[in-house]
Amino acid sequence: MKFIRITAIALLGMAIIPAIACNANSEQGSTPTPTAAAGFTTHTDNINGFSISVPDGWESFQLNTIGIIFHCPQQCGAISARAGVTVTNIGYSSVQAYYTEEIAQLFEVEDRNNLIFKEDLTVEGITAIKFIYTFDSPTYYDDVMNIENMECIFINQQGLWSIIMQCDSACWNTYKPTFDTILASFQLLD
Repeated sequence: MKFIRITAIALLGMAIIPAIACNANSEQGSTPTPTAAAGFTTHTDNINGFSISVPDGWESFQLNTIGIIFHCPQQCGAISARAGVTVTNIGYSSVQAYYTEEIAQLFEVEDRNNLIFKEDLTVEGITAIKFIYTFDSPTYYDDVMNIENMECIFINQQGLWSIIMQCDSACWNTYKPTFDTILASFQLLD
């Protein structure tokens, strides 16, 4: 299952990278620039051809040639809020086919994934799907941490784009407006 592999890599990276991210701010192709939105900085990723705005002070870590992850330096609940963008080559011609074959089944067969919301929308003139879901993630202490995610996916000639934002479910109401702003700021470069 391609989605499980992609999501596992993205989520693993989002879970591990915060420890590294403090020392890796925007060094490999992402250039922070000020934006008109007060309190946000726009990061332009020339390697992957996009820009996205995140709150001032969020740390970044370039994921080689597949994207970037941003990490809030303050922890809320069990983890800090995170946002990331990845682009991956994938063999689907439409986002609807990809969602149906790779994502929808995760909410049907895995008890730890719970779809909360799904909508079709347009990102940069391209058909996209935005969905919000929770998943239970085991911790080092045999506890289970409940994580809430907002993800938006679309497919263009470069591949499958995934814009994902996550935080502890207990902090969702705190971060959802920030996540909405981050998603709305996403732009492909010409």
